[in-house]
Amino acid sequence: MSLTSNSEIKKITKENIQTALILLLKEKNWEDITINSIVEKAGVSRMAYYRNYKSKEDILFDIFGEFMAKLTEISLPYLQTKQWYAYWKVLFEYFAQHAESIKLLFDCNNKVFILDYLNHFYINSIKTPSISERYRIYGQVGLFFNILVEWLENNMPISSEELAQVCYELINA
Repeated sequence: MSLTSNSEIKKITKENIQTALILLLKEKNWEDITINSIVEKAGVSRMAYYRNYKSKEDILFDIFGEFMAKLTEISLPYLQTKQWYAYWKVLFEYFAQHAESIKLLFDCNNKVFILDYLNHFYINSIKTPSISERYRIYGQVGLFFNILVEWLENNMPISSEELAQVCYELINA
């Protein structure tokens, strides 16, 4: 008989809660989702929920954090080598693969949450950025975010390659 460690149980519990929230977002509006509905859908107790999360927003933060960690992993080589077109292309391809989940976040009025996360993520990726670097990052994140929202909300009418070219030209103009 195999014993499951506490960390494995915690990981499985968090995954079940995250999955439950995503499934509920497909069925209900954000405001109509309760902690009770999440724990019921996840098959966990309220105590297990509160051991892992304080709020629904905390679940979203975890989901998006994991999403961004994977995005960083696949895009970092292009960022480090300053292959800007390839970097933009990888970003848009990854978001296209996860369009349904991202649009669910948009639908529950969490665009600002995503923008704030992206701003903090990129600002924190540079050790002690100068004031001008901070503004440059905010500008690039804003450009990317607005283009991303428009692209996803309009069902990706152009390819990720075309969009990467647009961003490449805008940033390198």
